[in-house]
Amino acid sequence: MILGASIVQVIRYAALFSLADHAERGRITAGAFSVAEGLDPDSAERFLRACTAFGLLSMLDDTGYAGTELLRTLQSNNPHSLRDLALIQGGPGHWAPWGRLDDALRTGRTQTEATLGQSLWDYYASDAGRAEGLAVAGAMGGSTRDIDAAAVAAVSTTNVHTAVDVGGAGGSLLQALMQANPALNGIVLDLPSVIEQVREQPLDREIASRLSFVPGSFFDAVPAADLYILRHILHDWSDAECAVILRNCRASARPGAHLMLIELTMARQPSGFACQVDLTMLIAAGGRERQPAEYDRLLSQAGFRLLGASALTPTHSRFEAVAI
Repeated sequence: MILGASIVQVIRYAALFSLADHAERGRITAGAFSVAEGLDPDSAERFLRACTAFGLLSMLDDTGYAGTELLRTLQSNNPHSLRDLALIQGGPGHWAPWGRLDDALRTGRTQTEATLGQSLWDYYASDAGRAEGLAVAGAMGGSTRDIDAAAVAAVSTTNVHTAVDVGGAGGSLLQALMQANPALNGIVLDLPSVIEQVREQPLDREIASRLSFVPGSFFDAVPAADLYILRHILHDWSDAECAVILRNCRASARPGAHLMLIELTMARQPSGFACQVDLTMLIAAGGRERQPAEYDRLLSQAGFRLLGASALTPTHSRFEAVAI
């Protein structure tokens, strides 16, 4: 566990240097790998040797390596790829603030300003952090595939005319709901920089005419709708900031509008994974993972009544509320 930090970096750079994609094309040698990625040949050899030790590569002979099943999880063309997650966890946006966990624990404040000179979101929008920001969007899409499928199976949109995916990036869950309901119209609200990127993605022809991408901030205003979807949004923000987001949803909500939250929930005895994510929210984003009662309180204070909560996956829950 103590040496785990170095393993994170080996995996991150295996992802950054497209090692899995090189292995997919055949035998890897330090010479060819160093030329392709602009590396020092001797250092590349030592790196490949480390990848062998950690199970990413297997040695073919004295100079050649082959990828393993574990390495294939980092392939860029793998629909269940962990490549984006590897780039995020070892990148400056997460890596640097974790080095100041002590200050976060003493002050209760995020450490991105101290380490990056700006907020996490401003860093992701900058030239230095844009690749990580794109990886965040990619990782969210990959990690939520099972959550989306479970949500579509659990949610009925029969009486919903318009749904808004608040901070939804590419709007994968919204698009899945629209495919299940041919009468549903959708709006994805996100920052202009995000909308600019996702607009370039191809859309299913059947839903393209019913889906709109709206640039804006959920701290300013949210489009009118019958259903608001907030997936992995509130955990990024403090209670006060969550109140602004939810009140903006309530202000534009049509009569009887519903709101659906999907979040990782903290159990009374949370898992190590939940605690790791919670501390990452503390040091990097300024948010937190919450228990169900905390979501109930946030919703009621913003003018919503919690109708119920249910598990979607072993780690994530769905909270459904109605505007009152």
